Amino acid sequence: MKTKRILVILVLVSICMSMIFAQAQAENKQPEKNPELTIMMHPVLYAATGGAEGQITKFSQETGIKVEVLTGPLDQILEKTLLDFVSDSSTIDIFSYTDTAMHSGLADYLLPLDSYIASAKSGYDFKDILKSTIDLGTFNGKVYGVPFRYGVYMLYYRIDLFEKYGVQVPATWDEFLDAAKRITEGLRADGITDVYGLAYTAQAGQYVFENYKTWLAGFGGFIADKDRKVRLDDPKAIAALKAYMTPYKNGWASPNTPAQPIDEVIAAFQKGKAAMALVYSPYWGLFTNPASSTVYDKVGWALTPHAEGVTPGRSSFSGWNLLVNNKTEYPDAAWQLIEYLTSKDNMLEQASKYSNGPVRTSVLMDAEYLAKFPVARGWAEGLQASEPILPGGHAQISEIMDIIGREVSNAFIGKKTPEKALADAQAQVEAFFK
Repeated sequence: MKTKRILVILVLVSICMSMIFAQAQAENKQPEKNPELTIMMHPVLYAATGGAEGQITKFSQETGIKVEVLTGPLDQILEKTLLDFVSDSSTIDIFSYTDTAMHSGLADYLLPLDSYIASAKSGYDFKDILKSTIDLGTFNGKVYGVPFRYGVYMLYYRIDLFEKYGVQVPATWDEFLDAAKRITEGLRADGITDVYGLAYTAQAGQYVFENYKTWLAGFGGFIADKDRKVRLDDPKAIAALKAYMTPYKNGWASPNTPAQPIDEVIAAFQKGKAAMALVYSPYWGLFTNPASSTVYDKVGWALTPHAEGVTPGRSSFSGWNLLVNNKTEYPDAAWQLIEYLTSKDNMLEQASKYSNGPVRTSVLMDAEYLAKFPVARGWAEGLQASEPILPGGHAQISEIMDIIGREVSNAFIGKKTPEKALADAQAQVEAFFK
């Protein structure tokens, strides 16, 4: 009995000493000397910070921390960070991943941010960030990703053209396709040959993948369900692909659609060359900006169309998180930059001035923001109706995107039937889930 008491006392003493040592370490922690950071972001995200003269530059001016910004599409970010992971290095300190690229296996390579969040500056308020977005960057109870940009796809349309041709704003896919048809036919009857019912992209690669999955979500489909069963050959996926091809096949969209990148879709709508665009929600700011859009005062919005039996507004729910390489030489400086970019004031500026997709409740409820972006109410409704179509993400998301994008492109340009293309995609993607 006496021996047990001694052991208990020794354990308690050991715990107390460990706590004292940890506290002493924290108090005596030396500041990082001359920190220099490299952050890699998608170019759209960098633009959402204000670009070269924006928030990251201001951060460097205010803190003295040098920041090199690299930009590239998701596949390049995945490739470069993977090289860091396998080589146990940190050429990139902070990087952005989409929700579909987030998976629990990343925890071995990422810096957990809980202690930094707990000691964040007064007013930072991490709980103000939408919990549904935080959950996508949380593994085994630890936060590894801080949400930066989230949104859903929305239908933006020309109010004047809908009124001129007597077309109702579509709620279902059948109504959507009928609107594209009727407006295109009306334009042609009036001798207007360079404006289409719809502007959208089927450019090979990430863009065709991102756009098809929006239609897939609106038809109630999944890439893989919550049980990790691949659903690409499901009737819903096939119906979505057939509908996705319809405007292009019938001449209701530009003949350049298979080669048209998203920036050309945005430009086409801004220049009044399309009646509708089904695009990522933050683009509203680009369409309603008088400095860049000729139709800024003629734009309406609606939720993503839905198939029968599908929740109205169910769409492609996606976004980006900021993460830190756990081999970074400057973890404190890395957190400083993330804390700065995701603060309440800076996120309000990103949303109001640079059309970023807000992830903070305070931004979504801000009166001035809502006055400028009334569509944000629709974003909130779309976010509530939507869900990830690849729950849990996947370590091989880059390869999965390539496969789906390639096969959808094959169907889009007529190399394969929709059924054959998706059957081939199903077989290839299933290999990553075995």
